[in-house]
Order: sequence, then structure tokens, then C-alpha cells
Amino acid sequence: MTKATMPYREALPASADVMELLGPCCERIEIVGAIRRLRRCVNDVAIVAIPKVIPSITGEPWNVLLFEIIDREVKSGRWHARHGHSIHARSSRYAITGRGDLQLDITLAMPTQWGVMLAVHTGPADYAQRIVVERYRGGLLDDGYQVQDSKLWFKNIYESRLEQVPTPEEDDFLVYAGGWIEPHLRH
Repeated sequence: MTKATMPYREALPASADVMELLGPCCERIEIVGAIRRLRRCVNDVAIVAIPKVIPSITGEPWNVLLFEIIDREVKSGRWHARHGHSIHARSSRYAITGRGDLQLDITLAMPTQWGVMLAVHTGPADYAQRIVVERYRGGLLDDGYQVQDSKLWFKNIYESRLEQVPTPEEDDFLVYAGGWIEPHLRH
């Protein structure tokens, strides 16, 4: 089964609507995927977001507002959950009602994952795979580094341990993965 596609000019307003709806309850939120790459036809609105976290009484982080908004959109029928619906999932898929068969993918990130996740989820898939594989194995990632749990790690062979490399921005990660390439030029 092939995915339904929509012209970029029609998908852009749908992505703006989602950004407007979810933006106030996120520390950071970005459109990724084919829309960010300025593809002529897209099959989804893909978003990576760092939700604003409201501490719970027990001290556990809990983001009530983002999950409530997603849940409200599903219960109202404006979004239809694909593959089940859990308001606490790290990655969720929805169909946006009234927008053809446009799919919405929401992926939640932590600040320590932002740079890696933005690059990987912008894609395309072949490029995303190459930037997380070391050069000696045919990828673009500098040898001695690895991506694990959507974070960049340096393999310190002298102390036999991994050291996390901060990647608060996409270009902080891409400096280790072949350098910055404009999203619309990534293949």
C-alpha cells in the first residue's frame, strides 16, 4: 500500500495549524521531514517537539498540557489515531480530519536529543541512516562516535566508557556527521 501524497502548498497550512496548536505547550517544536526539505509532494506532517514539563506532586516530570491537547484532538474527531492511541507515547501518528489522508507524526524529544533527532527526522531515510553510521562502516558519522538513544556519544577507548557529546542544535550534531547540508539538498 502506498502512502497518500499531498502537494507541499496544501500540506504547509496543515503543518502551520499543528504548530499553532501545539507550540504554546512546547519548549521547542519544529516541522521536519518532507515539508522541511521543501519536497513538492509530502505524505505527512512530521514534527519533533520538546514538551514543556510540569513537575508532578511526586517530583516526576509530567506534561499535562501537551498530552491533554493531543487527547482532545483525538476525542473531538479532528485527529484519528493510527496504530492505537496513547497520550503518553514518545512517538504518535494521527490522521488529520478534513485534510485528505494527511498523516501527522509527532515525536517527543528531550533537550539532550534535540540536535540528533532534528537531523534524523528531517531525513530523508537514506541520509538519516548514513548520519548515524560510522565512516569505517560506510556512513557519515566520524569514527569513534556513536548514536544511541538519539544522543551522540564519544567512545573513550582509554577509559572504556562512553561520553555524551552535547548536541543542543542540529548543526552541533552534523559537525560530526559530514557537516551541515541544507535540508532541501539532503539525499
